[in-house]
Amino acid sequence: MFLGFGGRDKKIVVLGFDTDELKGKDIKKATLKLAVVYSGSAKEMVHEAKAILEDWDQDKVTWNNLKKFGPVISTATIKGSWNYNAKPKWIEWDITSIVKDCVAGKAFGIAIDTQGSAGVDRQVEPSESENADLRPYIEVEL
Repeated sequence: MFLGFGGRDKKIVVLGFDTDELKGKDIKKATLKLAVVYSGSAKEMVHEAKAILEDWDQDKVTWNNLKKFGPVISTATIKGSWNYNAKPKWIEWDITSIVKDCVAGKAFGIAIDTQGSAGVDRQVEPSESENADLRPYIEVEL
């Protein structure tokens, strides 16, 4: 999964997760963690976490058919470049309100939307990664 801009094309990451086991529980904090395995530029970029406010299908979602997002809830800044041989760097967002909204049926996942200039992108490991230790995850404190 790529964050940022490939040339002039903007890339966002969308993530869905199962919240059934959190129903009826008091969620104190929820933190999204993503492993950045490649950074093509040293330029600083801000990555914003927003709630997805419409239902979507992982196999059919595109930039053109996913349009409803909530306001920025949390940001993470990445600066520096590294290649695939370097140790991945973890970035995280406080997404407590988004997780609570997902449990309540008001939101349908998380979008990570990059702010910055064209030609800068980062690669984060997807949930399908062969290396399970680098897959995205949400740490929930009850």
